Amino acid sequence: MPAVDTPELLNDRLRQTVLAHDRRRLQTRFAGVPITPIAEVAERVPVRVGGEVRSQHRSSPDGRRFLRVEIADGSGSALLVFTGRNRIRGIETGRAIVVEGVGRVEHGRLMIWNPAYTLLA
Repeated sequence: MPAVDTPELLNDRLRQTVLAHDRRRLQTRFAGVPITPIAEVAERVPVRVGGEVRSQHRSSPDGRRFLRVEIADGSGSALLVFTGRNRIRGIETGRAIVVEGVGRVEHGRLMIWNPAYTLLA
């Protein structure tokens, strides 16, 4: 039998924004996975982070080939850049992924170039 919220808990849940609900959902999804929260990543040191794929952007056909994948873990977001690739099978919006690489901040955003990755169920 599911737990019933008290009126106070229900009011608190209804007052929270969609962003707060999403942040909590992502943090719960990655609980127990040995990763560093994206918001706590130090620049230019090897790191292991994970998140849910939010979006993908492929390079134009006439330019150099890049695949940009945005992930979020509830604490922040990161942009993964895979050079020489237009697509990676299994990387889809909503899929959980853990990546390892060296992050750096470019234009105010954490970027990890050519990370090693593991797709989660």
